[in-house]
Amino acid sequence: MSSLIRQAIHSAYGHVDDEGETRRALAATFGAVTSDKSGEQLVDGIRSGRRLAALS
Repeated sequence: MSSLIRQAIHSAYGHVDDEGETRRALAATFGAVTSDKSGEQLVDGIRSGRRLAALS
């Protein structure tokens, strides 16, 4: 399953073999989200809860 997902991502967005390019992209986006909340709290704040409510 994970291999299939990786292939789909590479197909849609391309694949970068250059480690330096990857590091530059990460450095350029570091700090793009400024919050004192954890990643889990940020995602939970975005989710509406409709799917979970529909299961109840």
